[in-house]
Amino acid sequence: MSMASRRILRRVVVGVTDGVPAFSCAVTCTIACTAGAWCQVVPPPEAENAATHYARAHAMAAVDGGLLTEDEWIVLSDLASGRAPMRGSSQWVDRARAVLAKAQPILDAAAQGAAIPECDWGLDRSQGFALGLPHLSPQRSLARLLSAKSAIALADGDVDGVIQSAKMQLALSQHSAQDGVIVSSLVGAAVASMTASRAQDLLATGIVNQEDAAMIASMLKGAAEGDAFNLGGAMHGEGEMLAASMGTAEQRQAMAKSEGFEMLDDVDEEQAQAQLSQLKGWYDGLGDALAMDDRTAGRAAYLAILAEVEASGNTFAQAIMPAMDMLLESHDRCVEQLLAAAAQYEAIATGQVPASAHANAAYWYTRAAQGAMAIPPEVQTSAMLARVAPEAVSGEQLAKLKEINERMDRIVGSPLREAAAIERCAFTIPGGNELDLLLMGAMRGALRFELVDAIHRSPADAEAAVIAMLRAVRHLASDPSVAHAITASLLLQDVEWAMESTTFDAEAIVRLHDVAAQLDAGDPCGFSRAAAGEVEALFGFAMPRRADPDMRVSRLARASELSLEQLFFFRCVWWWSPEELQPGEDLIRWDEIVPADRLLEAKAKADCLQSSCFMASTVEEMRTGPLLGSCESPTVVDTAAAASLADATWARVQRALAPAVAPAPAPARAISE
Repeated sequence: MSMASRRILRRVVVGVTDGVPAFSCAVTCTIACTAGAWCQVVPPPEAENAATHYARAHAMAAVDGGLLTEDEWIVLSDLASGRAPMRGSSQWVDRARAVLAKAQPILDAAAQGAAIPECDWGLDRSQGFALGLPHLSPQRSLARLLSAKSAIALADGDVDGVIQSAKMQLALSQHSAQDGVIVSSLVGAAVASMTASRAQDLLATGIVNQEDAAMIASMLKGAAEGDAFNLGGAMHGEGEMLAASMGTAEQRQAMAKSEGFEMLDDVDEEQAQAQLSQLKGWYDGLGDALAMDDRTAGRAAYLAILAEVEASGNTFAQAIMPAMDMLLESHDRCVEQLLAAAAQYEAIATGQVPASAHANAAYWYTRAAQGAMAIPPEVQTSAMLARVAPEAVSGEQLAKLKEINERMDRIVGSPLREAAAIERCAFTIPGGNELDLLLMGAMRGALRFELVDAIHRSPADAEAAVIAMLRAVRHLASDPSVAHAITASLLLQDVEWAMESTTFDAEAIVRLHDVAAQLDAGDPCGFSRAAAGEVEALFGFAMPRRADPDMRVSRLARASELSLEQLFFFRCVWWWSPEELQPGEDLIRWDEIVPADRLLEAKAKADCLQSSCFMASTVEEMRTGPLLGSCESPTVVDTAAAASLADATWARVQRALAPAVAPAPAPARAISE
């Protein structure tokens, strides 16, 4: 497949969920049919058909005329994706629980469907590639609803609730794959990926016991066995649909009128039948390869067929066959995600590894950051006023600050204490997303909120809050990137303010000094290691691993040609959308981490994403074309200046934390007899 075709596919993919792309089964008409959000499908009426129960759930879940409003679906979507409570207030969590309660009849109907092995939507395959799959979109909505339910269960420490939602999601995944259509198989993979991601979240809490770990390992491993998402069966199914779509000259002539299919006009009847037969054979061969018991041999056979297709010059393959190597990569990435999580749970179940070894401070920082987003703006203003001008804060404002802190301790203070007690911190969780810039600012806001309130409570509380700050600096520096380093340096400034605002006794200074001593004395914020983190995050994303064995090495080598500022610029335009780039409140100022105006300027230069850095699939393609695309990258952050400022702050903090050295005792005088 040509590079241009690959680029088109990258843009035309249907974003299923969690970064797993769904390619059309061959032509864009299938994508259009699949994307119909709430078209009602009437499945065969058999009692033992899961589709009949899912259809009831779909009717209740419809945005128009269903149980939930569009705004309520947004609440659930935010909760499921981990973006919550971006849109909310201090009552956000209560509202999310109320919406879930309202959605219970939908979940009940879905549970009945999930309990039945077979799912038949009565698809009419005689329609060929015009076959409609309108049930897939509401099935994805059911999967997101289950993710929202498991998110609440996880927040409550309800492991059984997480397991029950995972069981239903995996059943829904397998039912989607039973359609025997490529896009349905990839929807099934995407739903399973959502389950694996939540399993990683559960691991990060460190609270899973051996019995539950064994159950989860069995579920995840079972979902990844064999032709996990019936992709092999889907290949056979789509091969059969070829004749229904392109078997006659009239069908081919009609298709040739569509953009991108003009070459079909140049094929005579004899050639057409021969090429269609050849193409059907390739689809069947790909299906057989995916069904092989020996997975390694099956993948080798699959790739050998693709090489034959590439060399054949078959007009029909060039016109309608999707990028099968990219499709296999997406499928296998999900399988590997399931197996990796299953292995981790299996190690806990057998006692090889304690659950606490998987605890990840980043999970708790994310929870605290999301909680901080719900702090009312007027309380944030009071907190910042108490920081910069404590004499201007009234007793009533301090009382309100204390009241809010106590009320929000479960969603802000408690997660911060959990994070401070954990050694490991990886902000990019396998199967999940990195704590993004918005939440990075909210993480700092959560720590500042706790610190300001603690200083007005007691020296002991202030000491605990400063220790939490110092441990957060160490955690950020342990997973280096520019955003992490800048956030760590801002936290050091808060530590410096706390040392100036509070009188600690000598013993407290010694304890604080011991915690600070765990930081890298020469680079406490991780600026010197930020480039490696940026390269890994940027060029590791969507890496076409199977396209070329040397691709990763080549891409990382070219990355060394970029400055740290350029790397971070790419990161900015890759991850953050313009609508997210709004200044924060008084306490949660993400734009203090990266200036908003410069970041918005960077977003305007997003054509760099079409450069060879991102779009290349082979080493040769990496070596051609401009590395930066056609854009001039602005300096989003002056990292050298930021590092110098951090060093100066660190030096002052070290002086403030230097324990007082008591004079050496005088030698004992001999007692004369």
